[in-house]
Amino acid sequence: MLFLLISFLIFSSSCGSGSPTTLSISDLAVGIKEGVEKQLRSPEGLLYKSTKDKSFLSETIGLELMWHLLDEDKSAFDYQFSLLKKYFISPLGLLYWKISEDFDRFKSNASIDDLRVCKALILAYRKWGDNEYLNTAKEIGNALLKYVIKKDILLDGISWEPAGIFGGISIDQGAKSITLSYPDIQAMLLLKEYNSDWLKVVVKTSGIVLMGALLKGTDVYWGYDIESESYNDRDRNLINEFLHLLHLASAGSVPIDHVRYFAFKLDVEDGIFDENGNENVAVYSLASLLFYESGFYMEAEACLEKLKKFRLDSGLLGYPSEDGGTEAWAFDNLLALIAIETISGSPKK
Repeated sequence: MLFLLISFLIFSSSCGSGSPTTLSISDLAVGIKEGVEKQLRSPEGLLYKSTKDKSFLSETIGLELMWHLLDEDKSAFDYQFSLLKKYFISPLGLLYWKISEDFDRFKSNASIDDLRVCKALILAYRKWGDNEYLNTAKEIGNALLKYVIKKDILLDGISWEPAGIFGGISIDQGAKSITLSYPDIQAMLLLKEYNSDWLKVVVKTSGIVLMGALLKGTDVYWGYDIESESYNDRDRNLINEFLHLLHLASAGSVPIDHVRYFAFKLDVEDGIFDENGNENVAVYSLASLLFYESGFYMEAEACLEKLKKFRLDSGLLGYPSEDGGTEAWAFDNLLALIAIETISGSPKK
C-alpha cells in the first residue's frame, strides 16, 4: 500500500480529469458528489466502504448524516436516517459496525461511530425539530452507557452473541485499553444535555484524552490501559492523531502547540507526511478541520488545496490499486466533503 501511495504522488497528474492548479474547490466538491453517487451508492441507498469493497460501515452512514446536515439537505438526511434504523441499529440499541455485502451483520459496535451518529441526530433535532432524531440519539446513547462504559470510561466498543435457549445475549467488553482518538467529546457533551449520567463519563474520559495529548510534547499517546491506569503507544498513525486532536478542538480544548507544530510542518515541508513520506486524503481533510476549529484559517484552506492531487477520473479522491486501476474510500470522500462544506462555506474566512 505504501508503494501504491508513493506511485500515486509521482503520477498524480495522470489520474485526474483536470489540472490541480486550475480546479476550484467547488468543482472538486461537485466531482466528489457525482463520484459518490455513481461509484459508491448501493441499490439499497447506502454507501459501500470503497469502490472495491462492497461492505457497509457505521462510520460511513454517520459521516453521510453529518454531510447532509452541513449541506442542509433534510430530504437526503431523512433518507439516510431511515436506512440507519432499517439496517444498523441492533437489538441492544448500539450500531452494527459492519454489514457485509450480503447484509450479514457483525455483532459488534465502534463507539466513535455511535457517537458520531448521536451528534448528527442531536444537531439535526436542534436544526429541524424532529423528535424522532432526538429519541434515536438517546436510544443509542443510553445503550452506550449501559454496555460500553467501564470505570466511567468509554470503551472502543463491545461484541455480543446470543446466549442460552431463552434468547439472552452474551456481552464481551473486549480489550481493557481505549484508543484515545475514539471518544468524541462534543458528542458526549450533547448527550449529557439529555441524560445527566453522561456527566461523569465526559469528565473522566475527556480528561484521559486531553492528558494523552499533553504528555509527549507535540506527539500524542495512542491508547490508555484502564486496568493499570497508564498510557501506551504504538506506531504513529496520523489519521488517529488528527481525530484525537479534532475531538479536543471541537470541545474547545485543543493543545495549541500541536496545531502550531502541524502548521509549521505544512509551511516548511509543503505538506503533511507520515514517517514513510506519504500523504493521505483523510489526513488532509481532518487537518483542515483541526486548523479551522483552532483559528488557523489559511492553513485550513491550504489543506483543502492538497486534496486536488488525489482526484481520480471518476471525480472521487483515491489512490492506485494493486490491479493497476484505482480505489476510493467512502470515509475519505465524505471527510473531504465535510471539510469543504465546513470551511468553504464559513463566514470566518
